[in-house]
Amino acid sequence: FSLAQFNLAVMYQKGLGTKRAPEKAVEWMRKAADNKYARAQLVLGSWYEKGFGVPRDPVDAMMWYFIAQASTKGKLKKSADKRIVKLQKALSRGQIEAADAAAKGYLKSRGAK
Repeated sequence: FSLAQFNLAVMYQKGLGTKRAPEKAVEWMRKAADNKYARAQLVLGSWYEKGFGVPRDPVDAMMWYFIAQASTKGKLKKSADKRIVKLQKALSRGQIEAADAAAKGYLKSRGAK
């Protein structure tokens, strides 16, 4: 189910079979992310970092990277780790702590320990 949501988001992102619609892409990517699809969480973080379909927000980007990092293993976890290290250089300690707290709150609200 979450993979279908992810794929629909990509279709809206790239305009595949439909008109390109960044806001709809974000809507569907968020649904996939909320369904614990780590790849969607990572992509959503990159969209917040770049400002694709949402206002550019590095704190929200960091939050999604933290969520992806906690939700996966292997290559995706390593990718989240790299993005976190890179983005940390551009954020203040307070911003990083805010993103971490938001990520922990999000994960707790969805039953993560």
